[in-house]
Amino acid sequence: MDSQTDTARASCWYQHPALLLFFGCAGLALTTAVCFLLNVRGAMAGLLYVTVVVLVSLRRQLIPAILVSLVAVICLDYFFVNPTLRLGPAESLDVAALAAYLTTAIVITGLLSRVQRSVDELRRSKARLKRTNEDLRLELDSLAQVFTGISLQLEMAKELKTDREDEALNFLERASDLTQIGLGEARRSAFSLRSDVIEDSGLTEALRMLAERSDIPGRLSCRFRPTTLLADDLPLQVQQHLLRIAQQAISNAICHGNPTLLDVLLQSNSSEFVLQIDDNGTGISATQLRTGEGFGLCNMRERVKQIGADLDIRNAPGGGTSVIVRLPTSVAHRQ
Repeated sequence: MDSQTDTARASCWYQHPALLLFFGCAGLALTTAVCFLLNVRGAMAGLLYVTVVVLVSLRRQLIPAILVSLVAVICLDYFFVNPTLRLGPAESLDVAALAAYLTTAIVITGLLSRVQRSVDELRRSKARLKRTNEDLRLELDSLAQVFTGISLQLEMAKELKTDREDEALNFLERASDLTQIGLGEARRSAFSLRSDVIEDSGLTEALRMLAERSDIPGRLSCRFRPTTLLADDLPLQVQQHLLRIAQQAISNAICHGNPTLLDVLLQSNSSEFVLQIDDNGTGISATQLRTGEGFGLCNMRERVKQIGADLDIRNAPGGGTSVIVRLPTSVAHRQ
C-alpha cells in the first residue's frame, strides 16, 4: 500500500499548481519567442496562446489556468498590439481575449473534473461489485450445501418402509434442523450483502446484528461481547474485512461443527485489536488445520492477509473451535 501511495505521488508531482503555473508561463514565453522569430501576426499568436491555456487546463487545476490566461492576455497586449512593447489601457481586444481564455480554462477544467469524478466513481463501483459478487458466490455455495443436505435427508425418509417410522422421524428431524441452519445462513447472507452496514453502524454494531441473525432458537445461542468501541475508528475497509471474517467463521461453525453455543469477542489493547469467535461444536480436523483448505479457511486467510493481520485457528481444549484474528494497531491505522 505504501508503494502504491509513492507511485501515485510520483505520477502527480507535475500537477502541483505552482509547477503548472511555471510550465504555463514557460510555454507562453516559448510561444512568444517563436512568433517573433517567424514574424507571426497577433491573431495567430492569440490562437497559439489558447493552445497553452488548453494544455494547462487539461491538468484540471483551475487557478493556474486562470493565471496563465491573464499572463497570455498581457503578452498579447505587450508584444502584438500596436504600439508594441508597452502596456496600454484595456481595449476591446484585451477584454475579448481575456474572456476567451478564461472561458476556455473554466470550461475545460470543469468538464475534465466531472469526467474524472465519474471515472473514479466507476472504478469504485467496479471494485465494490467485484467484492459483492465474490461474497455472494461464497454465500450461495454455503446455502447450496445446507439445502443439499436437506434434500438427501428427505429422500432417505421417503424410501424407508412404514414399519421403520421411528427412523424416518429421525431423518425428518434432521431435515428440520438443516432447514433452520439454512434459514439462519440466508439471514446472514442477506445481512452480508448490505454494503452500507459498516458505514451506517460501525463494526461493533454490525457484529451485534450478525450475532442476532445467527441465533437459532432452541438450537444455537450466539452471543456478542464487545470490550472496546475503538474498532469503529478503524478504516472502513479493515472493518469490512473483519466483519466478513466473523461471518465466515460463524457459518463454518454452524454448518460443520454442530455447536449449541457461539461467542463473538471484540477487544483491544495498546498494541492490537482482537476478534475471536469460539464455538462448542465438534472442532476441526488436524488435516484441515495443517492444510488450511476448505470450510472457507482460504477466504479468511486471504482477508487477514489484505489487512496485515494474523489468523489463528485452533481446537478448544473442551471441544469446539477458536478463530482468532490479531490486528496490530500500527498496521490498522496505516491503511
